[in-house]
Amino acid sequence: MISKDFLLIECENLRSVLKETLGYNYGIEGTTDFYVELTTRLDFIQAQLESIPENDAINLQPYPAELNLISTLISRIERSCLGEYSWPFVTELKKIATTIWAQNERIGTNIQIHEGEAPKPKVEINTEDAPPMMFVLSEGGLAAYAIGIEPKRASTSRMRILTIQFPRTLKHYVLLHPILGHELGHALYKISKFRTGLTKILDSLVQSSAKINSVEATRDWIFDDKNAPNDYKINLIITCKKMSMNKDNFEYKVSWESWKEEILCDLIGILIFGPSFLAALVTLLSTLDTSGLTVKPKHPIAASRINMILLAAKILNYDNFKLADAGFEATARKFWEHMALSRKDDPWFDLFTEADLTKALTSLNELLNQNNLVFYPQHSTDIIEPLVKKLSKLIPPVGYKVEPAAPDTSFHVDFRHILYAGWLVSEHMLPIDEAGGEMKKIDFNILNRLCEHGIMQQIAIDLR
Repeated sequence: MISKDFLLIECENLRSVLKETLGYNYGIEGTTDFYVELTTRLDFIQAQLESIPENDAINLQPYPAELNLISTLISRIERSCLGEYSWPFVTELKKIATTIWAQNERIGTNIQIHEGEAPKPKVEINTEDAPPMMFVLSEGGLAAYAIGIEPKRASTSRMRILTIQFPRTLKHYVLLHPILGHELGHALYKISKFRTGLTKILDSLVQSSAKINSVEATRDWIFDDKNAPNDYKINLIITCKKMSMNKDNFEYKVSWESWKEEILCDLIGILIFGPSFLAALVTLLSTLDTSGLTVKPKHPIAASRINMILLAAKILNYDNFKLADAGFEATARKFWEHMALSRKDDPWFDLFTEADLTKALTSLNELLNQNNLVFYPQHSTDIIEPLVKKLSKLIPPVGYKVEPAAPDTSFHVDFRHILYAGWLVSEHMLPIDEAGGEMKKIDFNILNRLCEHGIMQQIAIDLR
């Protein structure tokens, strides 16, 4: 059997598998849009294959990869199940993600001619600015958070497919889900209309730091035997043995470009999700690397990332507000004090000055605001305190007010304010029994479920 015939058979095989998916619903969009999108791609590929002579190996070459991609997408999307992730959070995340892609499809027709064949139209759809379809998967491991976006495929697709990935065990832990703001940063960095501006901002920031302004500077900082803290140096010896790394081969063991991108994505994450991103990042980094000192191939030292994001939160003025109730204010202070405990005091871990980081955050804000990205809306006492009070009584935090001798009122509350209120209440103490003697924190699992229900109920309120 010749290659062209087999590729055409595979097209029909994929059509058969696609029809099987019609009996089920996958992800937050259901099956229909997914089916239409991939059928459109198959129609295009099949038309192209039929127009190519069977001995034209060069023009046949791209299509096995195109068919493999469709097969992979079907398999992954079939694994997407509403029961494996928090749909209220994903619904809100989708609103943010959609603003990244302005609806600006441009459709044109070119004529593609293969020798010996009649001219056939080739439909080209510019998908660079089209909002993607979103599907959600769960994977094992605390580090499973990810957002994958297809590369631009102008010739075969109407829109790209974006896959959001959650850790299976953290399904309802919406207070940790803001870490996906970091993953949105990676998606942004892959889009050409953002890439140039983001690269310029990132390069300017990195060049301001003597520790990481080049591969060589980063190597010298990592292997700084004179100034580095002793506990770090001990950890580095262990890491070097595991990675077979030394100062001479550092640039081959560690991706400096990946380190830079991680820094950028942390800053984008805190701009999008606010204080809840800070709390999620600190919690997950401190859990995945308890020392915070490990050198990793694609990620900067966790302690340096934590120090940077704490400084960013200070610059963004996130902690500069007071709750009217003295008890809740004390709880809020405990939260910020708890976050500060994660900071390494040794200046060796600090990558940037406050002035340089302020400049980068300002530039990011300006660049992304021009593209209508939904940044974290600054909180205030009037917004946060009612949510904190509800949570302290184990009531889902929503924009709903009941007052004596007055009509009940409902109003919009941003889901990121609900998440921030949840983190503040994570330090709140409640009496174990009616006697009010022994106190304990609200169970973290219960707190997450309350916030998840709050987001869900707020979606319903906003539909009124």
